[in-house]
Formats: sequence, structure tokens, C-alpha cells
Amino acid sequence: MPQTANNTYLSQTRKLFHCNIRIKIPADCHESILERGFALLEYIDKQYNSYTEGSIFNNINTNAGHWTDIDENTAIMLQSISKISEICNGAYDITVMPLLRLWGFYNNGSSIVPLKEQLQKAISKVDHTKIKLDGLKVMIGKDQEIITGSFIKAFAVDVLVKQLIEEGVTNGVINAGGSTIYSINKGQYVPRDINLPHPFKKDEKLGNINISNASFSLSAAISGFITIDGKKYGHIINAKTGNPSANIQVGIICKSAFLSDVLSTALFSINEENFEAVTTELKAHFDFEAYLITQQGYIKATDYAPFKALKI
Repeated sequence: MPQTANNTYLSQTRKLFHCNIRIKIPADCHESILERGFALLEYIDKQYNSYTEGSIFNNINTNAGHWTDIDENTAIMLQSISKISEICNGAYDITVMPLLRLWGFYNNGSSIVPLKEQLQKAISKVDHTKIKLDGLKVMIGKDQEIITGSFIKAFAVDVLVKQLIEEGVTNGVINAGGSTIYSINKGQYVPRDINLPHPFKKDEKLGNINISNASFSLSAAISGFITIDGKKYGHIINAKTGNPSANIQVGIICKSAFLSDVLSTALFSINEENFEAVTTELKAHFDFEAYLITQQGYIKATDYAPFKALKI
């Protein structure tokens, strides 16, 4: 696989988890570090991605209604996701697949907005509380399916970061599809500058932030949408209402890429008026900072100066 190098960095990009993942490390590192890094990502994709036949999450879905053996990583992920779904009152739900299919995100787009009766039928199959965890065994409802799109690539980033640091990498970036970026900055290396895209003006930026030994995750209405009767509908659905969220953008900074990705999706899915209450409760359990841009262009943010300073 070809890689690029300049005076400072060696980098390589490959398609995994249905997105382009780029690893960038200092040019004086051996290129075998990149090879081992991508080998690890490929293993995680095979082992955990719900779209991969034979993976742990695929087996859970195949055995819906029955107990399935899992590993410790899966149990830890599901515990965190369960708490976040609970605090979001079910707006964020990894069993949301029936609603995604109903809206047409898996059949090249729907031609009509679903009827209320159709939404209610799909919603009845979506319920994170039916994910039962007992040690290293899990069971979902017989009509349920877990989708890992909101967290599995970011989980892989966390595992990769750990491996890179163990191999002596003190400065580097992992960019997972542009939606999750992790910056390694050990020793004398300064924080990395991240541009925030403007929610309404293409090719312009909203602002910028610095991250160091942390992840930034972005959920945005401009990525992954369908158009029905000239109106765009985003791919992040509020599982309680059954409708695509009306929010425009959410950004999260967190030491964990997994949590930053989950939280960006979760906070995007909630109603904007619940942002303050939900983030306050989430911050009692998880260490993160967040901002949300509403449909009207207002910015809500936690008490983090760079996010508080953002202006449309």
C-alpha cells in the first residue's frame, strides 16, 4: 500500500469501517508501524463490526432472542452505551435499524415520508433496554438488530492509539473518516489544531480548537442524508420520535475516541431543548466537552471556553 512522506510525517490511508482511515506518524518511525496499525484495525473490523459476517455483534444479531457469548471489550462497550442511552431517554439507541430502513437509508432513499402507523411499528422494535447483559453473555430481542456504526471505528481508534504509544510513537494523528480525529502529543509536541466546519457555508470554517492526547468527534447534518420531496433528512434518528434529528452539528472532545463518537451521535439525536440537562447528567459519568448547533443556528455548549466562543 503506497504511503506519503514529507519532512515531518509518514502517512497512509486505507478504507475500513466503511470510511477512509488515515494514520500519520513521524517520518523517522519505521513504516512497519503503519502496517501493524492497519492490521490491528482490520482485525477489529472483522471481530466487531456488525456488518461483518461472523463478528461478535453480527453473531448477536443472528442469534436475536438467544444468549450469545461475547468478550470483555464488547461487554464494556455495551455498558457505556446503555448508560448513555438511558440518560438520553432512549433518543440514542443502537437497535435503531428498523427506523433507518423505514426511512430508506438502506435502499437508496425513500420516496415518501413514513406514515405515523409505520413509524410506530418500527419504533416498537427499537428498545435499548431489551439488550440484556449477563457477564460475558448478551441477548437482544428476537426482532432486534444492533448497528455498530456510531461507535465501532472509534473503539478501533482507541485500541490503535494504545498500540502506537506502546511502539514509541509520541506524535501522530488518526483520522477516521473525518468524523473522529485523535491526536497523540507526548513530550514536547504541542496540541494539534482542528478546523471546525461551518454548518451552513460550504468550504468555510466555524472556528478551530486544539486537542492533545484526545479525540474530537463531529456529527453533522450535511453528511449522510436522503432527500424526499426536496427536503433533506439526516441519517441520525431520534429513536423516541422515529424521525431524523433536526439538529445541525454536534462536536465532542474526549480522551476516549469511543466515547467522543458515541456522545456526538447521542447528543445529535436528542431534542435541542434537552441539551443542558442531558449534558449535565452525562458529565456526572463521563469526562467530555460538547457543543450543539440547532436548526435555527443557535449554539449551545458546555462550560468549555473554545466552544463557548464559537459564533455562527
